[in-house]
Amino acid sequence: MLSSQAQQAPLAGPSTADRPGVPTPPVGASGLAPAAYIHYLLALQFANDGIKHEALRELAESLRVQRDGNPAAGLAFQLIAEQRQDIHITLCCNVGNILIASFSPDGSRILTVFDDKTARIWDAHTGQPLLGPLRHNADILAAAWSLDGRYIATSSRDEIVHLWDASTGTASRPPFHVEQALTVLALSPEGQRVLGSAENTAYLWNALTGERLSSNLEYHEDVNAAAFSADGKYALLGTSDSVADLIDPLTGKRVMRLKQDNAIFSAKFSRDGRLVLTGSEDHTARIWDANTGVPLGPPLEHTAPISDAEFSADADRVLTTSYDHTARVWDAHTGQPLTPLLQHNAPLIEGGFSPDASLVFTHGRDMSIRVWSVRTGQLMLLPILSTAPVRSACFSPTDSRLLVILGRTAQVLDMPPAETPPVWLADLAEFAASRSRFSQAPVPDRAIIEKLRTEMLASAATDPWTKFGKWYFIKSSDRAVSPWSTVSLEHYVNQLLSLNTMQSLDYARKIAFDHPNWMLKIDAARKALSH
Repeated sequence: MLSSQAQQAPLAGPSTADRPGVPTPPVGASGLAPAAYIHYLLALQFANDGIKHEALRELAESLRVQRDGNPAAGLAFQLIAEQRQDIHITLCCNVGNILIASFSPDGSRILTVFDDKTARIWDAHTGQPLLGPLRHNADILAAAWSLDGRYIATSSRDEIVHLWDASTGTASRPPFHVEQALTVLALSPEGQRVLGSAENTAYLWNALTGERLSSNLEYHEDVNAAAFSADGKYALLGTSDSVADLIDPLTGKRVMRLKQDNAIFSAKFSRDGRLVLTGSEDHTARIWDANTGVPLGPPLEHTAPISDAEFSADADRVLTTSYDHTARVWDAHTGQPLTPLLQHNAPLIEGGFSPDASLVFTHGRDMSIRVWSVRTGQLMLLPILSTAPVRSACFSPTDSRLLVILGRTAQVLDMPPAETPPVWLADLAEFAASRSRFSQAPVPDRAIIEKLRTEMLASAATDPWTKFGKWYFIKSSDRAVSPWSTVSLEHYVNQLLSLNTMQSLDYARKIAFDHPNWMLKIDAARKALSH
């Protein structure tokens, strides 16, 4: 499981106080009361060292000093949920490693691309396979959703592009040949045009007929990014020629050119299509007016190339990730930093915002994924590590779930609520600390916890923290897989049984250890499968 590996992760930012070469912000830099911040830092250190019961005690103390804006709430959420039921919705089967995974625009489905020349579509809330395999005859190199979620385009090493109906998994038209295997791919909002690139050449096609819509768009160096604006007015190409070109998506003609001082690695539209964000090897990211090509505000600067730059959903904030081992959140209107540097131990690859922009994730070449509070710039969770390669991550576009791609599986992780935590979270953290067999501290007043249990189970409130409290106290046979899931553990185990692969059965066995009757069924299925 992810969280069982997280304790091995090197801490970042403020939690690296005792590690040479990593700057630590002064107490108070987080916006927290000094005592709350000190307890939070101690909790991070204890959790990182695997002493999670002491971490929970420190978190309780931090929350008693200050609840509003305290990242201790996120870490308490993670450690309490992990202790109660360390389970996540997991997309798993025996077909191969997952190379690409992404949510549909409405967050209801997940597309995965495997290294066995297939793609599959899953229910994002249950992990149930919905469609597939969607087959190519060669390795799939790129995939993209249409903005309306109706179509998926995939390109493969044999220079073929498929357009799939995302509701049926069938080809919407016969596949068409392209001149080179496309490694970068974008699909227009309504799914009618494909923009793709191979090395230094970009191409535009009618996705429904396979007809070429433009002559080749040639560059001296590689094309690194392609996108369509949501209104369909422009398409965008980011290139190592130090330019990002806005092009007419009907003809492929260049409309305007956005120029930086070195290769552009990342090029994105804002959700409303009015702005363009580019990240460059020249150590800066720039925001541009998509209609005039005029840069807006000062450059957003790092001390090394920018690997990725992302808008928040409302385009009020920008996240940049850099090869200088840091990320940062910026005010998109003023260009001023909103967080301290978010530190990894290696160059960063990518990042992204949660839908409400309260959280960002960052993914580094240190093979960790970290989740940070935008409000404080502090870690909200322990770094996410795995024994399998950590390939990529993305937030759901509609709710607080993070999709993490790990070798042969992908996991959907619940994120902590953005709302100010209730007073009782400190009591629950202290109680959870006492549940550890390693804890020597006195058990807190059980009457407080029994009162909380009664209140939570009887409550009709639907706010996230009350849902979390109710999930914690409900009996295990009725509990959902994870705090925000609607799938019961029993239903999920039966779903894994129905997949009937050794990988799904192994995972079912791992999460059903408290239920002997379920284990008997799982072991019988494993035995039958092995013969």
